[in-house]
Amino acid sequence: MTSSMPFGRRLLGRAPARQVVAFVDLGFLLRSGAQVLGTSTVRYEVHMDRLVHWLADRAGALVHGHFTHVYVYESDLDASRGAERAVALQLDRDGARRRVTVRHGHGHGGGASWSRSRAVEPGAEILLAVDLIRLAHEASYDVAFLLAGEEDLAQAVRLAQGQFGRAVALVSLGGVALGPELRTSADQVITMSTHDVRQLLHTSA
Repeated sequence: MTSSMPFGRRLLGRAPARQVVAFVDLGFLLRSGAQVLGTSTVRYEVHMDRLVHWLADRAGALVHGHFTHVYVYESDLDASRGAERAVALQLDRDGARRRVTVRHGHGHGGGASWSRSRAVEPGAEILLAVDLIRLAHEASYDVAFLLAGEEDLAQAVRLAQGQFGRAVALVSLGGVALGPELRTSADQVITMSTHDVRQLLHTSA
């Protein structure tokens, strides 16, 4: 794991975070993962337990606090059997319980997994943006790890930061380009290595 800049002052310069959560755009993860692995046709699913552990490990290394929750956003396009199984997943590690919640948006098409030829998931992105702001307002997190790449999320990130004092660390996959406004809005940009991407994704049966 590498970082593209020193850790943001909003993360280091404030009191230890009480709560750390993650927001994951499943379509972005699958789309970017396919790009990193050099394919546009293979359909992937996500090892949800590995994803949660990866996020928890990075949060533990970078933030003083408790990593408690992962919110996963998927549309009809990227509906993953792995994500479906994670709806009620409870993961215990180092004495901390982490819950995974999957929220469903709307897209075009269907199927049990996602391919890069069907890459529109507006409903999922809107849900993610709304939750990022709503949960910031409700003080449900102090630091958020954001695994997403759409430029439109920059405004939601800035609202969470500026209006509610939250910090946001953005996760990039293997150097895949992110929206420039989203990248500059984040307190930190973390790059997931190609090796880690390969460990998180598997081809669907």
